[in-house]
Amino acid sequence: FQAYGTTNEVTWPVKSTRLYELQHAAALSNGMEWITTSSPFIPPSDTDVMEPVYGVNDTNRFYRVEATPPLSP
Repeated sequence: FQAYGTTNEVTWPVKSTRLYELQHAAALSNGMEWITTSSPFIPPSDTDVMEPVYGVNDTNRFYRVEATPPLSP
């Protein structure tokens, strides 16, 4: 996670064989709700992804990446 003024970035390594979705929550507790931050995507290659997150005013924000195998055509 990198902070740049009002714009922040979350960076993680990806594989082109997975479907990714970035999610966030305000707290880590029982019954918390994860909110989708980015649209699900399949990267074109194995690399690192930098996803900007704008207007983060929360003093605490937790992120997770959900990775699943994409469906076969």
